[in-house]
Amino acid sequence: MGRDVERRLRERLARVEALHAGATTPGERAAAQKALERVVEKLGEVMAKDEVRRFVWAHVASLGVPEPQHVRRERGMPTAAEVARALARWQRGDWGPREVHRWACRIVDAVVLPHHPDHEGACRAEVLLQLSSRRLGSLRPTDVPRIERFLEDRDWAAWFELLAEAAGR
Repeated sequence: MGRDVERRLRERLARVEALHAGATTPGERAAAQKALERVVEKLGEVMAKDEVRRFVWAHVASLGVPEPQHVRRERGMPTAAEVARALARWQRGDWGPREVHRWACRIVDAVVLPHHPDHEGACRAEVLLQLSSRRLGSLRPTDVPRIERFLEDRDWAAWFELLAEAAGR
């Protein structure tokens, strides 16, 4: 039964990703994003309850073999809300550049990031990559509203404009 539920969730995930990719308004994108996060969370729960999968992972881990990358991705890619919380901490001054950099590096090192700009999570991945690879001080807390706008609108031209400005500072 668990495998059937997982298969159906993966099919639903593909449909929701297609819906998100085809969204034409911010409201549609936001609704699709929330649906996507719910499906991914449920899929993670189902996978975590799979006794065979847990047994195999435990055995493989006991041999010193790292988890497969797809498992790390499903467990580690932050949601839009998690990224928003981290950006808010940085903007409020609760986190300095080093904390933001460490946070982003931890995630980038642990997950497989989407590689196509139209893929779900690509904008979050781009922000994480920039925060993990930029020299401290290139992007600043004052840039957070523009970063959030990019995450919402997926306007790659505006994003690259921000990066060019940050690099020129």
